[in-house]
Amino acid sequence: MKEQVVGTRLKVSEQSPSPLQDQLSVPGLTEPSAASLGREFLHWAATTDVDHAKQAGLFRVAVLDDETDAATSICACLCRHQIEAHPFTEPSEVVSALAHAEFDAFVLDWCLADETSADLVRELRLRSKPDAPILILSGGVPRSGLAVDAQLASAIERYRLVFRTKPISCAVLAVDLKSAIESARCSLAKAPLL
Repeated sequence: MKEQVVGTRLKVSEQSPSPLQDQLSVPGLTEPSAASLGREFLHWAATTDVDHAKQAGLFRVAVLDDETDAATSICACLCRHQIEAHPFTEPSEVVSALAHAEFDAFVLDWCLADETSADLVRELRLRSKPDAPILILSGGVPRSGLAVDAQLASAIERYRLVFRTKPISCAVLAVDLKSAIESARCSLAKAPLL
């Protein structure tokens, strides 16, 4: 199988999807529009047993990228590595999804159309599992300037983020996520009871 690279413009391999990918992908995403990804997740959550990922021993991950193709391609990549992944193109969609499902981790594009993911990161730390890994992907930070770079550095330190630049290998992204989720679970298990 040819190694796939996840980058600013993502390409899904020409290979047919695995049965697991078909099982885990969000219904109706063959030709998604940016405006429909959040609605597709809400439909999926309303019509699916959202605990099936736990029952199957899979990790559930929310993926945010303001480019629809990028969000869905990252999800396809993660599904091939036994990670249930759901694409979103708006930060508000991710926040809304938290009311319907619990995510083990988040993959966020840092530089969105006219903002960064900083506000979403704060919301995720308040509303989701406190130690859920948040992996930031970006290929645009070096071009964005010092203010964005300083904001990112501050967020990495304050919210314990993992930062990777695009392009990134699909296999490396999946391993990073699985490792971060398992580490968070181990540290939570070792935490003293209050």
